[in-house]
Amino acid sequence: MAQPPIHIRPGDTELRTWDDPRRGRAAFRLLVSADGGPSSKLVQGVAEIAPGESEARHRHDRPETAYVLSGGGRLTLAGQDIVADAGEMFFIPEGLTHGWLAGEEGLQILWTFPGDRFADVRYDWAED
Repeated sequence: MAQPPIHIRPGDTELRTWDDPRRGRAAFRLLVSADGGPSSKLVQGVAEIAPGESEARHRHDRPETAYVLSGGGRLTLAGQDIVADAGEMFFIPEGLTHGWLAGEEGLQILWTFPGDRFADVRYDWAED
């Protein structure tokens, strides 16, 4: 039997933050994760990075898609800096080191991972 659809509003989910030298400074809301509601094989959320702030370089144990909803900045992907503007989509293969730096308008990203729960996504933070 198929799972019922779910409708999530921005205020329905908890704002989580990272603010430390290892991970950088970013906030995010989980939209789809089996920890917070019906989900199967999909984890999705929205990250917000304030102007001039960053999410430190890291890699995951699974692929990720990242769609820039608003603002812009830079994605460092496998050692290359790529301009990331609103409306652009990025596919980040499993194990590829990447990090985000927000421009002067900040950066808002819709991200997606295959999997049931966000807690199952392994982050390996790059060491300088």
